[in-house]
Amino acid sequence: MTFGIWDILYYAWLRVFLGWPPSPLTWNILFLIPVPWIGPVLAAVIVGLGLICGALWLLHLRSRGTRIGFAPVHWALASAGGMAVLVSFMLDWRVAFQGDEPPPFRWGLFGCGVAMGIAALIMGVRTMQRS
Repeated sequence: MTFGIWDILYYAWLRVFLGWPPSPLTWNILFLIPVPWIGPVLAAVIVGLGLICGALWLLHLRSRGTRIGFAPVHWALASAGGMAVLVSFMLDWRVAFQGDEPPPFRWGLFGCGVAMGIAALIMGVRTMQRS
C-alpha cells in the first residue's frame, strides 16, 4: 500500500511543482533495472491504485478476523499477472536509449496482467472467507 501511495503522490507532486506530466498518457521511464521500464504515467498510477485497493481490502478483512493467506495457485496467478505487467513495461526498452518515439504502449498485455492480479486477489479472498 505504501508504495502505491508513494508512486501516485510522486506524480502528483511532479505535476504541482514542475507541470509534468502534461497528460496521464505521457511516457516515462519507470525503473532502470534490469533494463529501462517505459510506459505511460497512467499505467504506473493504475498499478499504484491496485496496490492501495488490494491492501486496504486485505487490511479490512484482517480487522474483521479473517486469517489472511493465499493458496499456491493464487500466488502463481498473481505472479504471472505481475510478470505480464512488467513485460509490458520492458518489451520496448531499447527506445529509451535511441531517443525515438516509443511504439504504442502494450495496453492489452498490461490489462491482462492487471486482470490476472485482480482475479488472484478475488479468488484468494473468496477461498479465505470460506475457510
